[in-house]
Amino acid sequence: QSTQATLLAIEGLEAARSLRDFGWQTNIATLTAGTDYFLTFDAINNRWTTTTNNAFIDGLFDRRLVKTAVCRDGSSNIATCGTNDPNTIKITVSVAWLARGATTTRVFETYLTNLFNT
Repeated sequence: QSTQATLLAIEGLEAARSLRDFGWQTNIATLTAGTDYFLTFDAINNRWTTTTNNAFIDGLFDRRLVKTAVCRDGSSNIATCGTNDPNTIKITVSVAWLARGATTTRVFETYLTNLFNT
């Protein structure tokens, strides 16, 4: 389960990159910072989508994606406060599951930029 959760979290990061690649303004900029989103794969259009409706993966794993705004300081470095950078976000993907009466969680974070200016 630990290995599967880790792979699901990594897949979540790749899905976030895919969302970015299919259109920053459509798929990333519209997400509300701090809101839990869940990833689904649209097999008809062959792409990832987000929803606010949770569906457990294999009836066990709870995978969530959260967007956080990124600020820059006067030297354009990422900082805890400063000027908001609308073309950079932090993505956190967490996968939690219940095993032996306790919840275990794997958390991965990365930054995404509006690489293709879309």
